[in-house]
Amino acid sequence: MQSISAVSFNEDGTSTITAQVVLATLPTANVTISNIVSSDTTEGVVLQNGGAASTTTRTLVFTPTTNAAVAGTNTTTGGWNMPQTITIRSVTDGFDDGNIPFKITFPTATGAVEYVGLRPVSANAAYNSGLGELTLTNIDDDTIGFTIPGCQSISYHRGLLLERLRLY
Repeated sequence: MQSISAVSFNEDGTSTITAQVVLATLPTANVTISNIVSSDTTEGVVLQNGGAASTTTRTLVFTPTTNAAVAGTNTTTGGWNMPQTITIRSVTDGFDDGNIPFKITFPTATGAVEYVGLRPVSANAAYNSGLGELTLTNIDDDTIGFTIPGCQSISYHRGLLLERLRLY
């Protein structure tokens, strides 16, 4: 794994994290990493190439062609030495559920015999190279509380006193 842009993002539905994967050496045949997925799509989703829409799975194909541009949507194909980017977008919700960790899984490679069974590697502590799991955290932006829309004041009686409570 060439780079990981961050390991946490805001739960706003627009924040993103990117991870770039590139091969270290020229392969003898195509190398494919299929089924890159999020463990919890209520916290973070994998996007299509270019970041347009979410997808249930992404696939990267590296060819033995040097400097071939990366192209494609859910399955991207490019030269072995051209980084392919995985973009993960935060998912927002309307309740205080705390900061939630989730994983992006990178399965083992298929294709060229020298890469079969290998996973991307990274020195980043959030990435477990043995399991191919990148642990990310969606930072909660909700607070516990309630809102009563359209209500300006409430009157109630307690004993002989009339109490007035104003809500905003």
